[in-house]
Amino acid sequence: MSSFKLTKYQINTTLLVFTFVFLGLNLITTERDIQGNYDFQIRIISPKKYLRAHKFVNIVKDDDLPIIQPYICIRALNKVLDPIKYLLCVKNVKEDIISKGLVEEGKFEEEIVSIVSDCVKIYPQATFIDIGANIGLMSMAALANNNKVIAIEPMINNIAYISASAKLNRKSHLIRYFNNAISNTRMRLYAWEEKQSKNGGGTIFLTKEELDAKTTSIVDTVEISSIILEDVLDQVDTEEAIIKIDVEGFECKVLYDYLASEEKKVYIPYIVMEWLLVLRNEGNNCPNLPLVIQAFYDSGYEPFDTFKRGPLSKDRVLKYWNNILWVHRTARKIPLSETPLDKFTIYFANNVTMVI
Repeated sequence: MSSFKLTKYQINTTLLVFTFVFLGLNLITTERDIQGNYDFQIRIISPKKYLRAHKFVNIVKDDDLPIIQPYICIRALNKVLDPIKYLLCVKNVKEDIISKGLVEEGKFEEEIVSIVSDCVKIYPQATFIDIGANIGLMSMAALANNNKVIAIEPMINNIAYISASAKLNRKSHLIRYFNNAISNTRMRLYAWEEKQSKNGGGTIFLTKEELDAKTTSIVDTVEISSIILEDVLDQVDTEEAIIKIDVEGFECKVLYDYLASEEKKVYIPYIVMEWLLVLRNEGNNCPNLPLVIQAFYDSGYEPFDTFKRGPLSKDRVLKYWNNILWVHRTARKIPLSETPLDKFTIYFANNVTMVI
């Protein structure tokens, strides 16, 4: 009987092949990732256990997402207060203003990213709820601190970008995706956006009647289910949650019932929200603004500006602010200023400024 023996060369070659296979399966973040050529068909294991199934919340996993080709995946850098770094996949800079800011300057809404970063650091066990997550800029800031994240985003392509970034940061096990719109009622809604808009978060959701009444053409006829904040809080498995909300003027509808209720399901020490469209009562979605503001105060929240983090008087809240940070009086405090702003210049897109 002849015996089978491997030469030293064959043994070394076999070991080398196994080494390359092992490295290929385990190294996810590569130079190709950074250049936007990553094969996003590779699936990362989703969280093994969700809370009870919810008939309204559309929880999507990586396998449910469309395949996307990012313009580039870059390392975003936030320089305000405590610097944080993370990878973020962006869209074509000619078509998306958020991506343009990130590619050209390495940042977008830097002051909000800093607030989110500070909040999750003093509440490391809290769930970060990113309402209107877009491509996941704020979600990645929370994941950088290893907080659990719920990203709520009605546009499935945006969720695919968030998922891609979470994979590159190796944080997929910490984030869940809810493919829903959010309001104060559960209903079917339809996406509408101005044809030439480059605001990646500028899509609004209308009823069928409202959509039919629009005279301008639509970009996408996505049909989506809206949920309410209570549905989201049912899915939170931590005692605290931090909320960032940017839903194009629907903030009042989303938050009011929670604020007005005497018993809160989840303690929310910080809420950072877009404010300008709320003040304008955009789409008549916040006709009860005085009641909403009073509900914040009655629930124990105090308002701060997001630029210098100074306190806002009740009169100043009614001025044009781009964003407001609401801080619960019992919250552990992030760095805040005790000095109210005198005058401040807000810079918008297209070189528009406003002195307030």
